[in-house]
Amino acid sequence: MAAIIIAIDRDLCSGDGLCVENCTGRALAMKDNKVVILDLERCSECYYCESVCSSGAIRVYREEE
Repeated sequence: MAAIIIAIDRDLCSGDGLCVENCTGRALAMKDNKVVILDLERCSECYYCESVCSSGAIRVYREEE
């Protein structure tokens, strides 16, 4: 079974919050003007956060266990 991974490069994060606004599972949140993972189990694997990230700070992928 593959696990979902959300990789966030906080140095690249612009803090615009588009990823959080578009997260259908509400897995992401903003903290100190940067995106953080709130609850990975909520991730619906829609990849919206990655697709709307204007700075390329988010990468979503599956990792084989």
